[in-house]
Order: sequence, then C-alpha cells, then structure tokens
Amino acid sequence: MHARRSRHRVSGSSLPGSVVGLLLLCLIGSSESAAPTPPNPPGKVPEGVILVKGAWSSASDSVTPLPEGGTVTSREYNSPYFHLSYPISSGWIQQYAGPPPSESGYYVLAQIQPPDAQKSASRGTVLIAAQDMFFTPSPAKNALELVSYTSSHLRADYVVERQPTEVRIAGHSFVRLDYVSPVATLHWAVLATQIRCHTVQFTFTSTDPELIEHLVKEMSAMKLPPEAGLASGAGGGDAPLCVKDYAGGGNVLNRVDPIFTDRRYNPIPVRVVIGANGSVKHIHFVSSFPEQAKTIATALRQWRFKPYVINGKAVEVETGILFGTPPNKALISGRQDPQLVPARRQAPTWLTAVSLCSSMARRMVFRPTAKHEQTSGPGSSPSTTAPVVSSAMRWAASTFSMRKSLERRSRSGRSARLAIYTQASSRPSTIYAAR
Repeated sequence: MHARRSRHRVSGSSLPGSVVGLLLLCLIGSSESAAPTPPNPPGKVPEGVILVKGAWSSASDSVTPLPEGGTVTSREYNSPYFHLSYPISSGWIQQYAGPPPSESGYYVLAQIQPPDAQKSASRGTVLIAAQDMFFTPSPAKNALELVSYTSSHLRADYVVERQPTEVRIAGHSFVRLDYVSPVATLHWAVLATQIRCHTVQFTFTSTDPELIEHLVKEMSAMKLPPEAGLASGAGGGDAPLCVKDYAGGGNVLNRVDPIFTDRRYNPIPVRVVIGANGSVKHIHFVSSFPEQAKTIATALRQWRFKPYVINGKAVEVETGILFGTPPNKALISGRQDPQLVPARRQAPTWLTAVSLCSSMARRMVFRPTAKHEQTSGPGSSPSTTAPVVSSAMRWAASTFSMRKSLERRSRSGRSARLAIYTQASSRPSTIYAAR
C-alpha cells in the first residue's frame, strides 16, 4: 500500500510550478466567489429568432451572391449564387430559416412544409441543402459519389428502397436515393446534382410515398444553370470556374499567413474568388469568428496567384482554403469511416491545466467536514478553503502524475489521454475536505 501511494506522489519537478499556481488561483477564486452577484437579465429575444453563439458565415462584400443567400417566397425558392429556382407546392411555407453553414461546408438552404404539418392531410417536408465539395468530410469527389457514400453509411435501422440511380429532371442529370425507417414508417427520397462544386440536395420526407412522388414530379418545373449535372457542375459561364486546391503548390506567387491573437481550435473554411490578374477578388468565410475573419481577410488581400488560363485567356476561378485546425474526419450517420483517420489534437500542458481548472470550478461544491465543524468555535464560520484546496491540489497533482506515467508507457499517448479524460469525467460532482 505504501509503495502504491508513493507511485502517484508528485514532486516539484513532475508538475510545473506555473501549472500548480494556476490551479491554486483557480480553486481559491472559485471558493471566494461562492455567492456571485446575479447577472443583468438578458433582453427579450425577438419572436422567431434563435440566437447561436459561435462561428458564423460572412463575406468581404455584400454584393457578391453567397450559397446561403437564397430567398423563399410563397411561390419559389430562389438562389442567385446557384442560379437555381425551385417552385414550392401551393400552400407550403418555410416556417424557420436554417442554421448557419457548418465548418465542413454544409448548408441548409431551405426547409419547406405545410403551414400546420401536424394537422395537414399532406404531411411531409422538403429540405434543400448543399455540401461544399471543397470541404466535405467524406472521400467523395462529386454528387454521385457523395450520395453513394451516404447510402453505404446509413444506420442499420434504415432500409434502402432504391439504390443510387441516375435520373433526368428538368433536363439535367440527378442521382436519386430512396430509403425508409420501418420502425417510424418514414420514407426519404434524396435527389442531388452538382452546381459550382457544391452537391445540391433535395430531400423529401413523408409517411406517404405517393406524396413524395408528387413532390419529385414538381421538380420538373425547376430552373437550373446549364452546367448543373453529376459529372459537370464546376462553374463557368456567368460564374467563376471552381478549381479544388488551386491555392497550393506553384499557383501561389505571394503568400502571407494570418497571425491569430486568440487561441481557438476550430476549422475555418474559406472560399475565394481569384480575378484574372491573380489577385483575390472576393472572400467568403463559410464558418469563422469575426476576429478570425478580419485577420484572414487582411492576409488574403496580400496573396497573389498565377492567373488561370483557358484557351490562352485568363479567367476568374473560385477555390477553397482551410485555415485553423483541421476538422475530425468524419462521422457520417453515427459511424466512423474506416478510410478516414480522426484528426489528432494534443493540447499543451498549460492549456490542459486551464481546462482541468475550469472543469473543477464548474463541478466543485465546497462543504465543511464534520471535523472542521466541531473544531470551529460557536458563532464562527468554519474555514474549509485550505483543506479543500489541499485535497483538490493533491488530486490534480496525482492526475498530472498519472498522465505522465501513462504517456511514457504508451507508444502513441492516445490511450493515456483517454484514460486521464475518463478519470476526470468520472470524478464526483462534490470534492470534500480531507479528513
């Protein structure tokens, strides 16, 4: 028993003094703020508005069309960016706007349904979405491969009714996938094509297969750009030609890397339009924080590219650049793709200490022990800060010591991080004073 305890004993050399000090200050600060003053009551959120705190989409100007800039009227969904017009069934509406684009370039363009989906005779929904193929977490290269990948990665409780099949709608090629949930008796029909290096998807959901077929037939009145298709859809004409990974290799003549002042670990997908002269003409931040967008924009305006030439003429091109931390590739339908290795992140020691400190401060409840209650005189408040801090510090120091020991024994260190995080998450919500 004595040898076992000494194995986790921490000396001054095994735990940096700055980390110990940081944890000590955090613990003492948490105990002193046991009764914080209540914050000012927040203002009332307008009706129909959902506040989301985090990364958002933005652009370098307000004139250039964006994928998320489409509009829904009582008659149609219209997207100037995709040059797409989709007629809406009579009486159907969009009740709520979709969320902001994801860090993997996934857009919810429109969600259309009957006014009262619960009471309506035609219960169903139409989801119009787009996946930026520059930032897709799957290995798919086009719309056909993406839908095929989705089909092969459906959860086990779904049954495929129609394998991915090429169909013609409104004079353009689409891929169609049908599947059903036998338990919920819900049917899905997914129809997708490619426009400007985006897979544009129309997903119809209903318990009535006949309603889905009716909605699919209505797609024949849809208007699409000439380049839309499974093998095409790379821009051109009125839109810039989209070229994947053009911002790499010898295509970049002058590059200035952005210098971030805030430590954030989010992917920052950015689409840029490069003019015929090689300068950056337009910047679209698919998902970023405002300060990140400002820093990246300042750097990108100094980039210079080799002009993209077709038939001896320089043309505008659109490409994607990923800044920040690469995303964890990819969990689709709840399953990890075996072909994709998850991104590995290892935080520095000081960041681990801050994270641990924050977690402890959130979970800690200071309570006096019976021993201290007895030793404290009548009318005096028992002082529990010192023993609690001592106990918490010993646990924190032991945690760091165990992490060091486990990482030395593990070749990759991955199991060590898993073990320590599991231990941290399984700690009780109350830390008592040492007896």
